[in-house]
Amino acid sequence: SNEDMPLSERTHTHPGSGVSYVYDLPFRIRDRESDFRRIHAALLLCNSSQVK
Repeated sequence: SNEDMPLSERTHTHPGSGVSYVYDLPFRIRDRESDFRRIHAALLLCNSSQVK
């Protein structure tokens, strides 16, 4: 939860624009390889149903 990490550690100011961003917990860890495999399988299935 956000109480587990101080606001100062969840806040970042973009050096170019000066815009501050506050990140909320929990951060989500992504498994990009799994995402690409799932998308690739869906695209193959979609393409095979269109090709006749």
